[in-house]
Amino acid sequence: MSYTKVYSRINWENEPSTNTPLNASNLNRLDLATNTIDDRVIALDTGKVNVSDIQNYVASWDMNPTTGVITVTEVGGTQHQFDLNIEKIPVSFTLDQYGVLTMTTSDGTQFTADIGSMIPVLTFNNSSTVGVTSSGSGVNKTYTFNVVDHSIGSDQMDTDYLSDCVTAKNNAQSAAASSQSYSVTSRSWAVGGTNTRTGEDTNNAKYWSEVAQGAAQSETVTRSYIGIPADYNTNTSYVAGDNCIYPSQLQGGTWYRCISPTSGTWDSTKWVATSCYDEQLTGSRKMCDASGLALNVGSSSQAVYFNNGVPTALATGNLTPTFSSDDVADDDVTTSTGWGTVTKLTSGLSLSTLFSRISRMFKNVRWLYKMLGTTDISSIGDGTVTGAISSLNTSLTNSYTTQGLTYSSNATYVDGGYVQIGNLVVVNIRLSMSSSTSAQTAIIKGLPHINATTNIASVTNNMNSNIYIASYPSYSYIENATQISSGTLLCSCVYMAS
Repeated sequence: MSYTKVYSRINWENEPSTNTPLNASNLNRLDLATNTIDDRVIALDTGKVNVSDIQNYVASWDMNPTTGVITVTEVGGTQHQFDLNIEKIPVSFTLDQYGVLTMTTSDGTQFTADIGSMIPVLTFNNSSTVGVTSSGSGVNKTYTFNVVDHSIGSDQMDTDYLSDCVTAKNNAQSAAASSQSYSVTSRSWAVGGTNTRTGEDTNNAKYWSEVAQGAAQSETVTRSYIGIPADYNTNTSYVAGDNCIYPSQLQGGTWYRCISPTSGTWDSTKWVATSCYDEQLTGSRKMCDASGLALNVGSSSQAVYFNNGVPTALATGNLTPTFSSDDVADDDVTTSTGWGTVTKLTSGLSLSTLFSRISRMFKNVRWLYKMLGTTDISSIGDGTVTGAISSLNTSLTNSYTTQGLTYSSNATYVDGGYVQIGNLVVVNIRLSMSSSTSAQTAIIKGLPHINATTNIASVTNNMNSNIYIASYPSYSYIENATQISSGTLLCSCVYMAS
């Protein structure tokens, strides 16, 4: 414990000085200091340490920086030394070409360790199927192993997969060998000239198309003669004085006369409505010329009859023949090169409408012939297009593989796989998803590579999610654009590999 000063000197003076009287105040100061000092002496005696008890306590210690020896001196004078052997600590290392490590201490002592015997010597050699390349230098070297192009043969292939490939090759060769017959049959019905079918030169799509076009041209002349303009056509260039019906005759369009050259999208500022209807009185013999003006043909045998301004009959023939039709409308596919809409043929149509629809039918026949191609598929399935597709699909299913595929952490493979025929890749894989999958997750990786970026092809799936094929530099993968829930996931798609 710590003590503070308890007394200050009075500095007594002799008589006759009266500055330091011997009175109670000064005597009590001495009395109080004496008592306090006495208490402190007792306290110090009670808490003191006996010298005999601390003889083994450390009084000091010292270390020799050269030898590393530490000397500890006790209170009683006894000394103890501890040698750290710092002179035995290695201060230099050398490694020879054989992998022997030599360590030298500060006192010159040497120790050796053969670490080369613990490091194997690896030699990488190129082969006919695997090539080896290296980059970097020293201990920082990278080795790359690549399969040599076109080096994998039947010896390296799994026997089951090799059997599937041979079977697929034989099937393809068989289909190719049988295609010629089907090609000839298709050509016979399209254009004739194959000498394989009686009457094929006058009973084919091309022949009946030309007949229809000729009839349509003849009917157009008749319409031009009686003054009915054609429907507006965005592919036609019009000049002042030309006539048309817009939007169309079938839609009850209005007759117009062109006042300024125009083409493409309808521009009402380039046209004026004609007053031809004003001149078309029921029972009259008036017709419209190319300019839309009324003409008097002057002969009852050429009379044009009108019903509410629309020409309905000519003395020499019926412009709206009545006939029975069993035709039905196809689905509307309006691309210029694809299947076109064919409206149902009904009684009471004008000749222009009738032959317009007939020509559309033959256009569709020609497009269908082009899409079917000339390959004979009579030996595949039942010989029909749907039968051949079904048969090929069955063959593909039996050839599915999962080689090289990996899946997301929450996906478990159930069945299916992919098959590649040339550059064509067909994927049909079923997975069990143990939990929901966040967006932009690579669900299936390792598919044959396609040289493109993301969203290559849409993947049909049973969860109605936006799933697509995307690509890394060396392989393609199936990824989801939006989150999908847990459950069974079936992914199917077809694409062309690079």
